Amino acid sequence: MRATRAILVLVIVLATGVLLGPMVRAEHAPDHRYFIVGTITDELGEPLCGVTVRAADIDQPSPDNNRTAVTDGSGGYQIQLHMHGDFDTENNQPRSAHNVGDRIQVTVEGSGASAVVTASKNSGEPDGWGLQRVNLAADGLQGKCIGLVQVALIGLGAVAVVGAILGAVWFLRRAGRLGRGSRAGLWEIPGVGRARAWELEGFGIRSVEDLAAADPHELSAATTLTPKQARLLVKRANEALGAKP
Repeated sequence: MRATRAILVLVIVLATGVLLGPMVRAEHAPDHRYFIVGTITDELGEPLCGVTVRAADIDQPSPDNNRTAVTDGSGGYQIQLHMHGDFDTENNQPRSAHNVGDRIQVTVEGSGASAVVTASKNSGEPDGWGLQRVNLAADGLQGKCIGLVQVALIGLGAVAVVGAILGAVWFLRRAGRLGRGSRAGLWEIPGVGRARAWELEGFGIRSVEDLAAADPHELSAATTLTPKQARLLVKRANEALGAKP
């Protein structure tokens, strides 16, 4: 049961990650953030997901302003670059060294799709000092998005199926309808708890019927039950089945 729950959690996480796409972590103050967003499509205009997009400052390059993102289920992406605006909000003064006006090259890795835009100050992104939207069409990458969406749908379908099975098993156990292979019936016998049911199972008793047919002397010899306790449990099992003691 624990393994099944772990698999369910993993499937949900993977499916959610494919559908929702990458999350962008905010860093520093807004005047240190510049955003590149857009959509990547194939030559027919269909969205591509799972492809890597890179945005890099080619005038003042550094690892912080050369970053990538993977497109989501709609082919969209968002890249946050660590670039400085022309005003230092922390010190409340203009900044002499900044990245306003720098050229940013946006490329789709694995294809020849590329564009260069200028980092201009604007209000397109409230969490930063500017934003540029770059939509690109990438040749030779057809069909990737459709495949990932199918994987996500299969994952969600698997979650639904497994959930339905677990729900049915839970209901049947609660209703006592799993027959001789279930310990749920044993727990209904006064004096038989979870630990006792496990012990009885080790002796081959997995149902009320098994307990009612057991020999009290053999049961006592093979378990921690005293002879009196063994006789009492066998008697209660027979009473539960409606038979004479």
